[in-house]
Amino acid sequence: MANGMTLLKPAFVAEAKLQANLLGGSVDKAAVLKEIEAEVTSKPIVIYTYTLSPFSTEALAILDSTGYEYKQIELGAEWFLLGGKDSVKRLLLSEKVETGAT
Repeated sequence: MANGMTLLKPAFVAEAKLQANLLGGSVDKAAVLKEIEAEVTSKPIVIYTYTLSPFSTEALAILDSTGYEYKQIELGAEWFLLGGKDSVKRLLLSEKVETGAT
């Protein structure tokens, strides 16, 4: 599965950029970046999730099993249901992650 996802990464990156440009054209990117910085410094562990994502559900289960305290921030139900601001946030977050995963 991981290899398949790696092969699809360029398509996901292009889609995220297109979605952010179409839906988030009037969004203040600097304000969203400030929001992200405040969120990621609010707890030692911060996880951004999608409500309907099985990957998010599994990641939360793993975190819960560790007993570590964390902060969960839901971007939306799923990536394709995001509005303008959260589409921009998704793109900006992908730029902060080495793998570009969103």
